[in-house]
Amino acid sequence: MRMNSGALLAAVALATSTALLAPQVGAQLKPQARQKPQKPQAPEPKMVCRDNLRQIAIAMMMYVQDNDQTFPQMQSAAQVQNRLRPYLKNMPSFSCPVTRQPYQPVKALSGKPLASIKYPATTPMLSEAKAHPDGTKHTAYAEGHVKSVRDVRDGK
Repeated sequence: MRMNSGALLAAVALATSTALLAPQVGAQLKPQARQKPQKPQAPEPKMVCRDNLRQIAIAMMMYVQDNDQTFPQMQSAAQVQNRLRPYLKNMPSFSCPVTRQPYQPVKALSGKPLASIKYPATTPMLSEAKAHPDGTKHTAYAEGHVKSVRDVRDGK
């Protein structure tokens, strides 16, 4: 089998470029191969707290939707937890992982229709009992969002 000069020239060019690039590519790959895989970091407790409260707020909104747009009886944290249990696939902690205090319901919303709340986006529904060491508190509002606020009453 005879190769024409164009094919032979292309084959030589390919072999030469491969020979020249192979050491460079190998040198770039070796440091990456030597890196140890990093262990996943545990989420910051403050973020776990906010995520827990967000899950509870979503469960509360599902409860309200299923119960004629009315909030459950909310006289205590335990009462809210019992009402929302069916709406939570993975049961989050009903206590803040930072302060170890249970999330507190706003008793004024107990048994109240959602439609009767004039400003649900600014009406607190659940909040932390005590501020974090940095002075922030997470609060869930009557329409379901969660917000971090700096609590000035705790002297921060």
